[in-house]
Amino acid sequence: MTIRKLFAALLCAALALFVLVPAAGSVPAEAHRGATKVKDLILTLSSTDEPESGSMVSFAGSGPASLAGVSVVLRRQVVSDGQWIKVTKVPIAADGTFEVEGVATGVGANKWQVQAIQKTGSGKKATKTKHLSGVVSTTVFAWYYLPENYAVDSEYMDPGSVTIGGTGYPKSIYAWGSSGRRGRTAWAEYNISYRCKAVNAKIGVDDQAETGFRAKFYMLLDGAETSLGQLGLGPAKDVTVDSASRLRLRVEVRPGDGIPDSDIDGSAAFGDLRALCSGKP
Repeated sequence: MTIRKLFAALLCAALALFVLVPAAGSVPAEAHRGATKVKDLILTLSSTDEPESGSMVSFAGSGPASLAGVSVVLRRQVVSDGQWIKVTKVPIAADGTFEVEGVATGVGANKWQVQAIQKTGSGKKATKTKHLSGVVSTTVFAWYYLPENYAVDSEYMDPGSVTIGGTGYPKSIYAWGSSGRRGRTAWAEYNISYRCKAVNAKIGVDDQAETGFRAKFYMLLDGAETSLGQLGLGPAKDVTVDSASRLRLRVEVRPGDGIPDSDIDGSAAFGDLRALCSGKP
């Protein structure tokens, strides 16, 4: 290669390097078109922070009046799967306020945030500003039927279906062999593991009981007893007991008042026994 050709090759390489490498401190044009993030939206929870799964969660919010007419997008993250998804969008009012709602999903922690994209200018001079709120957290609860899980321990009680007052309750725990006879108490225990804030059941006497059969019903939470009353044949009684910050649930059926030792037969049940929990008990 001649000196002249070598010089020409070196000159071309230098020019190419000059074109490909931007000057120090310069920003590619695409970066100028990227959105600038500003956390100036306010998102406030206007419904309970402990919703049931599938229920609506409501929010009120506000932002700069300059965003009037711009859509604000509500996003939700179910923390257990980590994905942020778009829930819905609403326009921001002339005074900078908005109201929005979404569905509580899954069980456990949900996180919520709103964002709005504001565009200004056009062409190469167009800019975007992403307006964001802080993150709002809710704890989602769902009902778990306890007879579907194995009881920690039990005596004279079995899971199964019962009929009380003509209504069937397929997810129940019932006292077999007539707990009202011979003065014995039937019981079953479940762990609710500090995750459940309420326990619910439809209590009563199974329709197959003999006339005059009665039983007394109790719930005990870590030993603290709640009397649910005495019932005979007829419609079920809907009962709910606060179970927040409790580990162990015990349900009991005791003999009713005035039951002869051996003359009247029947069974009593906690129909569709369930707990409202932020995770599987």
